Amino acid sequence: MKTTLILAASWSELEEETLEVASAASQRQVIQVHVMTIEAENLRKTRDLEEAAELQLSMLPTCIPEIPGLEVSAHMHSTREVGGDYYDILPIKARTDDCCSYLFCVADVSGKGLVASLLMSNFQTMLLTLQDESLLLAETASRLGALIYAMPRSRYITAIMVELDPQTGIGHYVNAGHTSGMLLRAEGDLEWLPSTGFPLGMFADVTYHEETFRFRCGDVLALLSDGFTDAMDVNGQEFGEARLADYLRRVRCRSAKDIVAGAFEEVNHFAGAAPQFDDITLVVLKRHELSH
Repeated sequence: MKTTLILAASWSELEEETLEVASAASQRQVIQVHVMTIEAENLRKTRDLEEAAELQLSMLPTCIPEIPGLEVSAHMHSTREVGGDYYDILPIKARTDDCCSYLFCVADVSGKGLVASLLMSNFQTMLLTLQDESLLLAETASRLGALIYAMPRSRYITAIMVELDPQTGIGHYVNAGHTSGMLLRAEGDLEWLPSTGFPLGMFADVTYHEETFRFRCGDVLALLSDGFTDAMDVNGQEFGEARLADYLRRVRCRSAKDIVAGAFEEVNHFAGAAPQFDDITLVVLKRHELSH
């Protein structure tokens, strides 16, 4: 009888051990499947970000046009998390004569990733299409806002658009909720091109108005995305508009290309090892005398 009890107890213990082993193996399988699922999702997200980055870069000008009377330089730095920064330089017909004016645009879509890049691609297509209709700048902004608002996803785009005649130096601009443009005069005085209306697509039926300025010889105009001034150092301090303004004053006698290159060196030195989570875009124009 004792032998039977001992054997029964041993068999029960063996069954418990077997169940524990099976349970542990099952748990390991569950964990492995979970890890594989996470890895697959991360891989998909990585591919999405890579595709978004490729799409974003494909929208940028392949080269800067040579414009008599103007020096133009531009650069965009993409972060690891793809945002929706965009800039463009487009020739347009002047309003009053046959001289060629140019449209300079810097835009930033709300959100990040592939969806943001797709929306910015649509924005570029809309902008190019509206350019062919010879609209006033304010009309272009209103049409863009209506088209973006009608799209299914609730996103919006901030943008600053500057129409400039390089011969006369007369400029018009619309700032749709975007970071203010910085107009540094040759003498060192700083003027702003602040917001003149809501971001594009934020509300329906928004009417925009444009402002006018004079771009004189030796002046420097900087159009940027908020990723530039919002760049942070390891202590969480922002680069800010004041640092950029001080930098522009120091280097205003340099070429537009050198100003852009130096600006990115400044912000990179400021940020140090701190990771950045927004794209950084800067377009710089500098006017000089037309050669005869």
